[in-house]
Amino acid sequence: MSPAPGPSTPLQLLSSVSQFVELRSIVLRKASTEASVHPEDRAANWTYKQRHTVRHELLGDRNLLRLYPAFEFAAYAAEAPSSPVATLDAEYALTYELKSEANRETSALQVFAEVNGPFVVWPYWRELVQTVTGRLGLAGVVAPVFNVDIKALGKSAPPESPGDGSAAVPTDKGSSQSR
Repeated sequence: MSPAPGPSTPLQLLSSVSQFVELRSIVLRKASTEASVHPEDRAANWTYKQRHTVRHELLGDRNLLRLYPAFEFAAYAAEAPSSPVATLDAEYALTYELKSEANRETSALQVFAEVNGPFVVWPYWRELVQTVTGRLGLAGVVAPVFNVDIKALGKSAPPESPGDGSAAVPTDKGSSQSR
């Protein structure tokens, strides 16, 4: 599918891909955690920060698109806000089949990756955060709902050029909870 003449909005780019894909698989590729918190020295107030990045890979010979959303979570004690007491990192792989009508331009695939990858995986990430933080002694942190910043879409997309779409798009999310 050729995009309409002139500049396309992020929503037009997103639509030019999302209408013509079918999700085939979601896989947790890797995960790691580290903690220095112990149940006997828990802080009363925790601060949590998380961010994610996304890269994509077009496997044109097989009409497949792979998205690789990666997430980072860190918990900080109120008395030591610069040094995390627990971290969790994970990367997922989503595989989509592209129909022939799908826009395969780098900018369209990047916007699709920025929105769709984290959005689809977010429930899996939230469950992983809650489960792992509970086992680390942080009483099971509930990650916030995923929000899409429409105004920021496509701003990090590379100019049209051949490539693997590996530009990472960070989105920071932070929250505080008292325990």
